[in-house]
Amino acid sequence: MRLDPLQLVAWAAGLHLVVSGLVVLARSGLDEPSLFGPVVEVAGLPASPLLGGLLVAIGAGSLTAATGEVDERGLRIGGVLLGIVGAVWTIEAGAFAAYLGITASNGTAAVIIGAGYVLASFVPPLAIRRPGVPDAPGGF
Repeated sequence: MRLDPLQLVAWAAGLHLVVSGLVVLARSGLDEPSLFGPVVEVAGLPASPLLGGLLVAIGAGSLTAATGEVDERGLRIGGVLLGIVGAVWTIEAGAFAAYLGITASNGTAAVIIGAGYVLASFVPPLAIRRPGVPDAPGGF
């Protein structure tokens, strides 16, 4: 049996992003859909319906990449890109506020999630051996 820290991080972050995005979409109202408003607060961070949709898409991508054979390279690159986006949002949050409803705190959260992906991608999977159970062919 293998325990892959990257898979755990990707699943946790993916679930958080999907649930947060769906809560944003639900709170902003589905009766009169609008991409840019109203801005609602979820987990202490403001978000527009457009950002909610992006969160759902990014979270679904993270869950897909973490399922089965973990796509290390893809999650590492995604983590770097998320960190870059987070840095830009932290520095210039006002430029995106009208469309995404973000503040610098959203950028900081994106940097932290991106760093989690990148750091976890360098941690090797742990092999767990149970007493009395022979190794499967291929060493796993």
